[in-house]
Amino acid sequence: MSEFKFSCPNCGQHIQGDERWSGREINCPACQQPLVVPSQGSPTPEEIAASSGPVTKPPPGKKVRYQRYEDVPWYRRSTLNHILAISGFFCFPFLVWWVVAMCLSGDIYQNKRDKDGYLKTWGMFSKVFSVFLVVIQVLAVILYIVFIIGAETANRTRQQEATVPEKSGQPAQISRDSGRASSAGDAASAPGASDRQSFHCVNNLKQIGLSFRLWAIDRPIDQDCEFPFNLSTKVGGTKELCDRGSDGFDRNAVRHFQVMSNELSDPKILVCPADTAKRPATDFSKLQAANVSYLLRSGTNILDGLTNEVLAVCPIHSHRLYCDASVKRGASR
Repeated sequence: MSEFKFSCPNCGQHIQGDERWSGREINCPACQQPLVVPSQGSPTPEEIAASSGPVTKPPPGKKVRYQRYEDVPWYRRSTLNHILAISGFFCFPFLVWWVVAMCLSGDIYQNKRDKDGYLKTWGMFSKVFSVFLVVIQVLAVILYIVFIIGAETANRTRQQEATVPEKSGQPAQISRDSGRASSAGDAASAPGASDRQSFHCVNNLKQIGLSFRLWAIDRPIDQDCEFPFNLSTKVGGTKELCDRGSDGFDRNAVRHFQVMSNELSDPKILVCPADTAKRPATDFSKLQAANVSYLLRSGTNILDGLTNEVLAVCPIHSHRLYCDASVKRGASR
């Protein structure tokens, strides 16, 4: 079949076709406006342009309509934008922003046709939903930032509180759940900055004493009031590991403290704040003599609740811990 050329009466685009399309209505490939294909003997493009008046382009902002999905630009196809929206919501947020930009700058075309044979576009719901996804992402980022800032602030506050002695007059309490001491009885006379280390040393000794008492209370009835160094290793004690010196202090205190790791909770309390030669262990499995400041007494006469038997001593401040978890301050503060 012979081919011929003709021009679009709307935009002047030159179009080439064959005679079998003569008399049919098509969309101009340039401006997408409908036109009727002329017959082969029709006037020339110049005559058409002269007879149709000045060439005009589609008004700005006028909706472009397509009849074939293949003619739609790839970035305005519904399939692609659906994939980008889902991927952006779960993995890459900037992809959702791309979809929103496409929605706000034009139409997104579906592979479905309306009653006139043109492709359908996304409705207002789809566009609003895309914007909603972006709002959700922005709120999530803001909440995450607020959470991180709040956690950091709370952590700094706890660290600051840990360096300042508590000034509560409440007596020490034994808790089976946590195994930790509450405010010490000596807190009412909390020292100033010059002897704050001594104050913390007293608190360490009280927590150690309460840990020993908790360990003894949790023993079976026939082992009640016994500390670890008075019970055999066969029943969870450390009696066979004792190594008492002539002064009554046990040279193997590390093993007694290790068996009470659950009650002590934190190996840091085994180091006096003023002891620059010792460093706290990272955990009880790595506990060594270099990680313990306090001297521990062992023996069958060292039992839970005795008010006149010394359990441990701080070699720096001379504070003395008794078997009832009370602490008597030494002469050096």
